Amino acid sequence: MKDEEGTQVLTERAAQQESAARQKGRPGYLYLLAHPDLPEYFKLGHTTKQPRARLREHNSHGKKFLGQIVQRTGKLWQLIYFVPVTDARRAESYFYDVLPRCGNLELMRGPIKGVIEQELKRNPYLDEVRYVQLQEAELRNYDVDALLESIRGEWAQDGVTDACEKMVCELTEERRRKDGRSRYPDVKGGPDETLPCA
Repeated sequence: MKDEEGTQVLTERAAQQESAARQKGRPGYLYLLAHPDLPEYFKLGHTTKQPRARLREHNSHGKKFLGQIVQRTGKLWQLIYFVPVTDARRAESYFYDVLPRCGNLELMRGPIKGVIEQELKRNPYLDEVRYVQLQEAELRNYDVDALLESIRGEWAQDGVTDACEKMVCELTEERRRKDGRSRYPDVKGGPDETLPCA
């Protein structure tokens, strides 16, 4: 009987420690990605890895949504900006409370510069000490305008926006069929209103 009680106490303690660790969260980054053939969209994500390492994963994982876009277009996603946060998962959740996703996609629409200034830099989970350090080092010569301009220049030269919009719609429909549900049913106005194919 005492062995069973001891095992139960240990199990309860382990569950409490795991719950406390989940509540505390893990520091990481929020990042924004853009694609040359999808100028109206951007991807916001969180990671506990370095943002460039996460970018490589997005660009090389062909079974995931962003990797499928790379395979179909032959062009890579680009890291536009990133900020350090004290709790990566909660920081991203907070962001989606402010700017909901495009239906069932990992993509959003809107002005990237505005999102950086209004949302990323003002996120309550922003790790201000690490952010200042990044601004003095890695982000010191990081030119968001130049990155966005290079993407726009590439887009203007090959003009495949309509084909990419169609591709996003096809991937959305495919994902809906597989999921059988909307991932974000609580988005005001319906989950898919902002999609061009909705």
